Amino acid sequence: MRKFLTSSGPLRALQDTSFALLAGALLISYVGVWMREATSAWILANAGYHNSAVTVVQAAVSGPTLLLALPAGVLADRSDRRRLLIWCQLVLILVGAALAVLGAVNQLSFAAIFTLTLLSGAAAALAGPAFEAIVPSLVQPRNIPSAIAISSISFNIARIIGPGAAGLLLLYGGPSATYACNAFAYVLVVAALLLISPTNSAPRLDRQVSMWTEQRIGIRYVWKSRPIQRLVARGMVLYACAACYLSLTPLIARDLLAGDSKVYSLLLSSIGAGSVIGGIAYSLAQRVMTDDRKLLRAGALGGALALSLLAIGSNLITLCAALAIAGATMLIQMVNLNSRLILTMPPHLRGRGIAIYMAATFGCMASGSLLWGMLSDALSLRTVFALGAICYTIVALVDGQSPKALMGGHDADHEIAAYEDL
Repeated sequence: MRKFLTSSGPLRALQDTSFALLAGALLISYVGVWMREATSAWILANAGYHNSAVTVVQAAVSGPTLLLALPAGVLADRSDRRRLLIWCQLVLILVGAALAVLGAVNQLSFAAIFTLTLLSGAAAALAGPAFEAIVPSLVQPRNIPSAIAISSISFNIARIIGPGAAGLLLLYGGPSATYACNAFAYVLVVAALLLISPTNSAPRLDRQVSMWTEQRIGIRYVWKSRPIQRLVARGMVLYACAACYLSLTPLIARDLLAGDSKVYSLLLSSIGAGSVIGGIAYSLAQRVMTDDRKLLRAGALGGALALSLLAIGSNLITLCAALAIAGATMLIQMVNLNSRLILTMPPHLRGRGIAIYMAATFGCMASGSLLWGMLSDALSLRTVFALGAICYTIVALVDGQSPKALMGGHDADHEIAAYEDL
């Protein structure tokens, strides 16, 4: 373990105490998130709703990011990021508590779950840019990629623990118990935020202008920066493809395996386990593979393999292996893109750059979830997974043909001109 924490190890960002404290609290909160999402998805999947109804709730988690990310990015650049994060966690505590109460009185209807999931998605959308932007103030610059990888690995470790814990609590305590744990987890995040000491947590812009003008400045910068445009485009493709298996996982358990909540929890845990392996593999691959485009191409090919296995697999072991591969390749691509984005954006525009990226990618995740859900109603799950594999294959071919097809090199002169134009 000590080797992983060294200056060249994949967990080196944990040497920074403030980040380590926040990362620990976030790990617990992520467990609560997965407990909540697994509970909601399983309740709806077994309540007689169509496949598209299940994916609508999945889309409600990421959909608000499409509308709120840009104002959230401005807030992250003009206000105290830690205070903004605390307020968002308080809203999430209330959502978890409301779901727990509704579960206790057997009033968990589709409308109630959808509305509260939408509210939690809105709070998460407002917190997203602030969290990503505060990370550089908690770690040394050389540890930023490690910090992003740790956050992603934590989210996926929680994917292993959370669904399993949710499955047990659903059996013995009912949905109110899982939702109550979700609410309590956010209390720990609030405590951690009160204890950390970020540097420059409250950025102040030189010009006091309206939020709309500040949004326009961020959009204009991204519009004129070719490297960032390519990062955003590649992220959009990644999230649209990944929505194919992420939104349909409860239906794999129900329709392909005729399983119960424990089977569904195992499938989600497989995605999480694969993502943890992918995070470690990414750190190791960076030492021997300096071309990010090759990593992205390998990730897209891995996604194609995973969805092909989902299309033809007929037993639990094969489907779990497929989802593990999907999780690993998704994380490799996601950490690569997120790290490059944070390091490329100027510090005072970082919140807005992250917000634009989140709006684009989560919008693709939400719309992709709806599209794959409707296709699974019209066709079949296996056909949809085959289509997803074809999409991933096309992405891999595009990544392999030209360095500038989606990623490209750093266009320094163009970027400097864009910045001076602001």
